Amino acid sequence: MPGNERTKSPEASVAQLVGKLMAPTRTQPANSPIPNSGDETRDRMIESALLLFGENGIANTTMEQVAERAGISRVWLYRRFKNKAGLVQEVVDRELDNYFVALDEVLAPMPNGTEVIVEAFCASVMFLRNHSLLSSLLETEPETLLPILTIDSAPLMSHAVGIMTPWLVERGNIDKNRAPFLAEAVIRLLTSIVLIPSHALNFDDPKTIRKFLKTSMGW
Repeated sequence: MPGNERTKSPEASVAQLVGKLMAPTRTQPANSPIPNSGDETRDRMIESALLLFGENGIANTTMEQVAERAGISRVWLYRRFKNKAGLVQEVVDRELDNYFVALDEVLAPMPNGTEVIVEAFCASVMFLRNHSLLSSLLETEPETLLPILTIDSAPLMSHAVGIMTPWLVERGNIDKNRAPFLAEAVIRLLTSIVLIPSHALNFDDPKTIRKFLKTSMGW
């Protein structure tokens, strides 16, 4: 990496990541290929569901609509996903995977250590608090989304911890035995910031976010 990339300010890294992930909503036609697909048909189903969730909400999107948008039969969709809940979970997991890929790309120039964890956390807070679909669903369909993020969040937590743990070991220089605990702690902190408003702290301010995590972790 060129030397000047490593001296990029934290705010520049956060702005780059949030900008990258806030790209315009995908609008592929039903029969267009999905980039980087390991299973094109499955990815088309997931992509179609994501787009429909953005257009109609989760509750108002049917499996029949997803199948039509994806250009497949309803029977074929149900062969891949037993019900809509399973499809929603797959959409969330796929978006989480994509997010971590983008996060790693943007933070790649930073040296390993706790600071890269802090920047990842800061960027994640900024991204999620400005995520239009997430904000819309929390406002219009809290009964659908909140269980996925709270009382029924075991699959999501497991998936997120599974992705984050090796990243913490490799990029954060965290001991492999401590990493799973730190991963879950960070994810729980992130979820609380997104879901619970604060009247004392300004979580739209990157400096506040960094201080919050460092104070919480004792760094």
